[in-house]
Amino acid sequence: IMARYAPGSENNTTAYINTVKGLMNVSGTAILDLTNDDTLFALMKAITRVEQGGYPWPDDVIYSGINMA
Repeated sequence: IMARYAPGSENNTTAYINTVKGLMNVSGTAILDLTNDDTLFALMKAITRVEQGGYPWPDDVIYSGINMA
């Protein structure tokens, strides 16, 4: 996921992967079930941390977005 949406031509993809996998507590090669709300939430929160440097939205707002998708 990170290699596709955060390509090395624009990002330090290895650092991005390492940060996201650390925040999600998964391996860099983990197969993520993106149909699972909790997995998608963890991924979205980790990406937000990398992109925004923090968590600008409360958890319930993120889950609300997941439920609307």
